Amino acid sequence: MPLTSKLGNCCLGLSVSFGLLAQGTLPNYDILMYDLAWKEVNEQARLSISNPVVIANSPHYENQPNFISNSQLLFTKIVDGNADIWQWQHGEAKPLFETKESEYSPTPVPFIKDTYSMIRVEQDGTQRLWQYDSKGHFNLVFETIKPVGYHVWLEKSIAMFVLGEPHRLEVTELGNESTKVLDKDIGRCLQRIPASKAISYTRVVKGKHEMRKIDFPSQAISAIGMLPGESQDYTWFGSNYVISAEQDRLLFKNVTDKNSKWLAVQYDSELYPDNITRLAISPDGSKIAIVSHR
Repeated sequence: MPLTSKLGNCCLGLSVSFGLLAQGTLPNYDILMYDLAWKEVNEQARLSISNPVVIANSPHYENQPNFISNSQLLFTKIVDGNADIWQWQHGEAKPLFETKESEYSPTPVPFIKDTYSMIRVEQDGTQRLWQYDSKGHFNLVFETIKPVGYHVWLEKSIAMFVLGEPHRLEVTELGNESTKVLDKDIGRCLQRIPASKAISYTRVVKGKHEMRKIDFPSQAISAIGMLPGESQDYTWFGSNYVISAEQDRLLFKNVTDKNSKWLAVQYDSELYPDNITRLAISPDGSKIAIVSHR
């Protein structure tokens, strides 16, 4: 999402809404997709990426990739100050829809086929969660919960990054306008942990991002570990490994092993990403989308 906040240099050190950023000077990002391969050599885990495919590299703002299948993904693209959701498949990117409003953070709704939730900046600047269905209809998910920046589903439970001073992690269920604040000073990366009933997020601790886990339905919170360097973005590879980055170094770690260290992902390609920010992995774990800041 093009929200920037006081969460680290990935966010430029500012605190603005989607709407304000869409009107301002936009950073330039590329989205690349790679094959992701796993193997063990002498009982040592190794990850490598290869066969790069350019998903988006126009002069426009293109960010927030999210796989909806192993061969399709959605991303946000801003043209002339207006943000729309685009879909990439079969080697081609096209708008999923085009509206007068701006939409960000496209996310598959896990319990409704071909339906996606997203943050919409409405005509008056209100920033709320909406959904878009297979018939082309938009529906407001929560009327009173705002301003929402990011979100993640766990079945019909949802965790949201709600803007404020400080930013808050709020959880609720579909159909319930009341939320519970579980944490504050959080980062933008909310993820469902595969093969579990838990989600992960980060909290700013002494200027760096600590990964934390929320188990459902208890909503108990526990620490996972620190992300590398000043990174605040990550993605899960299975339920034990996390992939993150430090500038142009893609890294991975077994976060269930207290003795594990961050290891470098090998690049089997001449086209490698630089200034890595957001990451997304396909459902089967065979592809990774990487956002590179020019």
